[in-house]
Amino acid sequence: VVISITTATGTAGNADYTPVTTVITIPAGSTQTTVSVQTTEDTIDEPSETFTVGGVATSGNTSGPNPIGIGTIEDNDAAPTVSINNVFATEGDLEVFTISLSNPSTQDVVINLNTAPGTAIISDYTSIINNTITIPAGQVSVTFNVPTTVDNIYEADEQFTLTGTVTSNNTSNNTATGTGTIGNDDAI
Repeated sequence: VVISITTATGTAGNADYTPVTTVITIPAGSTQTTVSVQTTEDTIDEPSETFTVGGVATSGNTSGPNPIGIGTIEDNDAAPTVSINNVFATEGDLEVFTISLSNPSTQDVVINLNTAPGTAIISDYTSIINNTITIPAGQVSVTFNVPTTVDNIYEADEQFTLTGTVTSNNTSNNTATGTGTIGNDDAI
């Protein structure tokens, strides 16, 4: 029996596997053969995806509908880890934090941000309370700015923290913290 084989996308797209269009032969006396479809390795955290392998008998004695099978690609990538970098800015400048994922996800990652004083007090920077940011699906980072305040006080460098709590439940860790250091620019 000669069968014309063609793959078709399902939830898996052509980037997830190598499409196949081929002709196979099931020899006389046999009842089956194998069709191999190469999947593509990536680093994206995603759910399992499917594609179809369809066949049309072009010669031989067959009965029933044309054969069809479903291929499932199981994801082997870990859920991303979220992190927030440590930053430095001089009084009056922006502390520009980068909130990052270790690898991309097919889902948006939603993070709630809050600042907390350390040696820097709330008058040294703009306090952030329950500010929500989103790292869009397929992206691996966003930036977030915290304004600092100019004062006329000579003092040592001061610090505060920015903590992110993942609310979308699709990372391997639930929280990450970065430290913002405010550099003094006042003379003695």
